[in-house]
Amino acid sequence: MAPRQLHFDHRNRLSQIWVPAPPVFLRDAKENEESHAKLVRAGFLRQAHPGVFHLLPLGLRVQDKVEALVDKHMKAIGASRVALSSISSAKLWERSGRLDSVASELFQLSDRKDVKYLLAPTHEEEITELVAQNVRSYRGLPLRLYQITRKYRDEMRPRHGILRSREFLMKDLYTFDASVEDALATYEQVRAAYARIFAELNVPVLAARASSGTMGGNLSHEYHLPASLGEDFVARCSHCGYTANTEVLQETKVNSIAGQTDTVSVPPPPPLAVKRVQVWRGITRDRRTLVSVWYAAEAVDPATGTTVTMADEDIDVHAVQAAGVPDLDASLENPIAAWNEVLAAAAAAVAATGAQLAHDPPQAPASTARPRLLNLVDGRLQRGTGAPPIDPFSWPGGSHYGARNPSPAGLFDIATVVADESGQPLRLSKVRTGDDCPACSAAGALTVERAIELGHTFYLGTRYTDALGVSVPGPSSPTSSSSASTTIVPYMGCYGLGVSRILGAVADHCADARGLNWPRAMAPYEVVVVAGAPLVHAAETVYDVLAEPAPTSDLSSSFRIADVLLDDRPHASLPYKLTDADLTGYPVVVVVGAAWRKSVGTDGGAAGHTEAAAVQHGLCEVQCRQLGVRENVPLRDLRANDCSMHAWLLLAPYLYANRRHITNDEAYRLLTASQSHDSAIGLCFHTVIVDPVRPLSDFVLPLVSPTVQFLVHLRIVPSVYAHFSAVELASLATLPNLGVLEIIELDTNPGICYGPEIEAWEWRLAMAQNRPDPHQVSDWLLGAWATLQQLQLPYQPAAWPFPALRILRLWGCRADMLTEMCLGYVTSFPSLAYFDVRAVRAHQRPPLPFWERVEEIGSAFGWLCQDMAVDVPPQDLHYDLNEAFRHL
Repeated sequence: MAPRQLHFDHRNRLSQIWVPAPPVFLRDAKENEESHAKLVRAGFLRQAHPGVFHLLPLGLRVQDKVEALVDKHMKAIGASRVALSSISSAKLWERSGRLDSVASELFQLSDRKDVKYLLAPTHEEEITELVAQNVRSYRGLPLRLYQITRKYRDEMRPRHGILRSREFLMKDLYTFDASVEDALATYEQVRAAYARIFAELNVPVLAARASSGTMGGNLSHEYHLPASLGEDFVARCSHCGYTANTEVLQETKVNSIAGQTDTVSVPPPPPLAVKRVQVWRGITRDRRTLVSVWYAAEAVDPATGTTVTMADEDIDVHAVQAAGVPDLDASLENPIAAWNEVLAAAAAAVAATGAQLAHDPPQAPASTARPRLLNLVDGRLQRGTGAPPIDPFSWPGGSHYGARNPSPAGLFDIATVVADESGQPLRLSKVRTGDDCPACSAAGALTVERAIELGHTFYLGTRYTDALGVSVPGPSSPTSSSSASTTIVPYMGCYGLGVSRILGAVADHCADARGLNWPRAMAPYEVVVVAGAPLVHAAETVYDVLAEPAPTSDLSSSFRIADVLLDDRPHASLPYKLTDADLTGYPVVVVVGAAWRKSVGTDGGAAGHTEAAAVQHGLCEVQCRQLGVRENVPLRDLRANDCSMHAWLLLAPYLYANRRHITNDEAYRLLTASQSHDSAIGLCFHTVIVDPVRPLSDFVLPLVSPTVQFLVHLRIVPSVYAHFSAVELASLATLPNLGVLEIIELDTNPGICYGPEIEAWEWRLAMAQNRPDPHQVSDWLLGAWATLQQLQLPYQPAAWPFPALRILRLWGCRADMLTEMCLGYVTSFPSLAYFDVRAVRAHQRPPLPFWERVEEIGSAFGWLCQDMAVDVPPQDLHYDLNEAFRHL
């Protein structure tokens, strides 16, 4: 066998990339192989030490793509990138009060002078100290700083590869604002940026309410990806979309900022016929409190007759902590042994001194404090019927303490808790699928699924700036005669995103029996060209065609060419290459094989064809597992300057069904045609979005191609339950091939009207879920479209807003949110020929003067106004608008 040969051309060749031989070959792989094992076998990474991994070229390329994506969206919200040292001062962590609570998870070290340091798992203390030393005035706020660096955590049990490791790459953003309002606005901006990141990755991430834990603050969200290896449980309502980590479902604080204390509690469980009672036991970290949780191990639901069972693993330790045991040690496997040791020590202390132990442990030394037995009774057991009586003195093995056995009665206190602070029965079991939603009660049911946490956002308030003494001079008071200024303590936010964890989680979520299956945005390469040894030169021709840059134009300059790889390994057979491509998980596989040989001949020239003829006549087999596409396609139809590979894959079922193709010249002619409203616009793709539940970018990103090869007709029908934000809608102006846009703002409940007439409970629900007013069409939105160059959007704006938009229809918008300014804004759209706006009057609000003089004002802007009945749709669109209403 010849040694490895190096090439020095422009092509990305797999033979040039170091992919070591797999430690486990396909024939030896387990049937239910975990995604981490697939990553190792495919050559993405190798383990160096327990919980520590080396990234190989393919793995590093995936990580770099995720890092670049995160970097792009952080810069889009005005954040500056820094790189803080991985070494942090232990004294600084002592000042913030966090050192003791997380000491067991830290890698700690000392220098030669015995000064204590640690390898930072996060940088709140360091960034706060940095800002305190360098920000001298309120004029330096707001400030947004982020980094993408390695973090370290001494995991007790590293597992699942890079999902739970001791060294990991993480993005952490820290924000500093001068007021609570500014800090909360920043929080929402970052949440929107996270939504855009996950939308571009094309993974179904759930944003769930979460506990702030040791980080501090009173508002936080986790970002979870459903996966079989997940260690968190996320509950989601099928009716209202409410999503939360099950840790916080016992009592979810909806608005706990600026004095608001609205609470949504899990409804009490239905009464059950209890057949058997069981007790779960735990103990606190100081071993002074034994916790006994009494629950119904077996019961019958009278309504359905089904038997409901519970076991110790169904007890929610977070609920137990919230019930009055915050220092519960859930990691101890044998709490009874630890409790017996405490009792033995207490008995020895009483025997030695002859004195009773103190009754108030918090105010007494540990050596003289009386231990406590705490009984917690689950609400299902309290509301049940036929349950045997609870004996708080009972003990495994038939022993009894307290009143029945006076000997140890003086060693510990006994307390029983059956309700929380609000008087509601305790719910100490984990939330299950089918439980009522805490937000909309019986209207919706919860679905609980395992998930992997990819990111976490925290509103910290002044948790760290107060602790570390950070303050800046504020503006001088305009009512004060002196020049003295106020002092501002900055309000912080912390926003983490696990870059290496995204790699492992997405690999687990998208993998199938054949191997990994990367989304396009983070795949090591988007397209791999595979051929057997006789067709290697033909494969190079295909590679060159796919990698050819698109022609430069105003409408295509924002799109890049496909990221292509050529599998030219000389000693690998075609079947092996195809199997390896499936294992590696390239989104698109282009096979130069039997179809090419039949259409062109071996190596593109053996049958008398020139290379140009091969491009015109050559057939490639295109495969995409995610979309289920496997077709023979002419190479000329996959050229980068005809249609992007991604757009072709999505539109192939539509375009090839009718053999409908639009050339570049035809597309250009359509875009530059007369703006007369009766001109044919030749629409090629039509999509309707009703009650959207995913980010807008999920719908619009697949609708673009490098050279506007097809036009798009987009209709959006939001409701009070599900709608896009105004910021999301603002991004539509950047779409270069949007020909018709309709936004139909209608409510799904016919008994609910617009504005103040919406029932109070409906608005409370929307407020509880942080949902803004569903009416997003306003002067602001149209002004944002007209001035898109000034917006910080996830797309690169074109020279003009809506360069191809011919028809704009806005129905159901509120009449008090549009003024004559809207006509000035839409006049700036270069191709717009038809503007249909039909507003509804808000209850008890008179229409603005604009609507009484709309014809006169429209004429001033050069518009010909037509007053059309609402129930008579215009006929020049050649379809029935009532179709949209029937979807509701």
